[in-house]
Amino acid sequence: MAGYTITEEEAVTLTTEYRSNHTEQTRAFKIDKAEIDEIFSKHPTAMGVRAYLGQKPNAGALQMVMVATDAEGNDILDVFYDHTTPCPEECDTGSVLNNGN
Repeated sequence: MAGYTITEEEAVTLTTEYRSNHTEQTRAFKIDKAEIDEIFSKHPTAMGVRAYLGQKPNAGALQMVMVATDAEGNDILDVFYDHTTPCPEECDTGSVLNNGN
């Protein structure tokens, strides 16, 4: 979709900057297509998805909590999603966005 993409160079710059300032933090989350599809199938009028960062109790792993959003950008708070996989845990070690090379 036009207007929603950035260049690889911009993506590498953004992710490299983040990694340099957060060396021991979660780098990314893998989101299955099935989860995105489910969000929109349960909310056919939804216009987007908002992802909140959360953390397991006692300083545990970071998690992503996702909700559908309406046309005004408000959260639809009837179904909550968290079946993402954080990196590190599941990472693409060959990706330039993960290692900067």
